[in-house]
Amino acid sequence: MDALGVITQPYPGNNWRFVASTRQAWLGGVYIDTSDGMTLKDSEGENVPEWKCTQPLTCWRYLHVEVDSMGWPEDNQPFEGAHIFGSVEGESDELSDTVLLDAEAEFTPGGQLVGSIVDPDIDDQDTEPYVVTEGRECSVICDGATMLDHADTGDTYAIDTHDVNPGDVDRPDTGLMKIAFAPARISVKEDTGRNTPNVPFIRAGIDTSYRATLPEHDKYWCVYIMGAYERRVDRDNDPDTETGWSGSTFVTESEWSFIYKETIRDLCEDGEHPTWSGNQTPLERRTVNHECGHHFELIDQYVDPSCVMYGIASPTKAPGFCAACIKKGSSPESVPPIDRCRKG
Repeated sequence: MDALGVITQPYPGNNWRFVASTRQAWLGGVYIDTSDGMTLKDSEGENVPEWKCTQPLTCWRYLHVEVDSMGWPEDNQPFEGAHIFGSVEGESDELSDTVLLDAEAEFTPGGQLVGSIVDPDIDDQDTEPYVVTEGRECSVICDGATMLDHADTGDTYAIDTHDVNPGDVDRPDTGLMKIAFAPARISVKEDTGRNTPNVPFIRAGIDTSYRATLPEHDKYWCVYIMGAYERRVDRDNDPDTETGWSGSTFVTESEWSFIYKETIRDLCEDGEHPTWSGNQTPLERRTVNHECGHHFELIDQYVDPSCVMYGIASPTKAPGFCAACIKKGSSPESVPPIDRCRKG
C-alpha cells in the first residue's frame, strides 16, 4: 500500500488495517507487532486503541469459472445394451479370432471396444466369455476359446460395449469449489455467461477450441472446465484392471480442464474402487477441484492424502487443499495462483 492508501499488492490473503488520528507524528510511529502480524502498536509499544483503527481487512480475489459440456452422441454410437452385428470370420483354433463389424453401422472402433464382451452366437442363450483385446477399422480381435466352438463362420454376433449412453453429457459438478478455495481467500463465481452446453460429442477425446474466457486479468482469474465422456481408450477403466482417468488438465495457455463422466461412473460402479464405491458425486467434485488446482501450477503429490492434489488413488475423499499447497510461494509476476495466498 502506498502513502495515499492505494493497495499496490492486491493478492488474496494480504491483510491491512487502517489507523486514523489528527496527530501526524503519532501516526508515523505506529507499527505492526511482528509477534502476531496483526496487532498495531504506537511508538511507545502500547496497543493502538480499537476505536482508532479498523479490524483486519483481507484481500479476496474472484475466480470466475467457465463450465462447458458435450452434447448428445450420434445415433451410430454403440453403448451398453446395443448390439453391433457382424459375422464370425476364420477357421483357426487360436485363442484370438477376428470378427467383422457390420459396415452399415458406420462405426470405427479404434480401441473403443477394448474390454467389451462378445457373444459370437446371438441365437445361443449362453454368453461366451470373449473379450475384445484389439480394435481396427472394420474388425475386432477377441480372446477366449476359439469362437468356432460356439458359432459357425458367417454367424451373427453381438458386442456389449459396457459404456453407457450419457445422453446430453452433464456439466461437471462444481459444488465444492467455493469450500476448497475459500481458505486461499479466493471467491469462486460461475458468472461468465459464456458456457457452452452442447460441445460436439467425442467418444474418447477432447476439444480445446471452446474456451471463451482469458485465464487471468489484473483483477481476477478464470478457469475452464468441460464435462467430457472419456479421454483415451487405454485410460477409461475398461477393462476394470485398466487405469481410469477421471480428469486431466492442459496447463499451457489458455489452460483447459476436462472431467470424464463415463470413467467416473465406471470407477464408482460395483465397488471397483474401494474409496468411491457407489457414489460418483464425491469423486467428481474432488476431480473438479484437483484439476482446477493444476491451473494454479499445483502438481500431483503423494505425501499428504488429506490434500485434493493427492493422486486419484487417494484413500480419502478430501476435497480441499492442504496448507502446503495454500502457502506455497510464488512471485507476483508468475501465473497468479492459489499458492500465493496468505502472503504479506
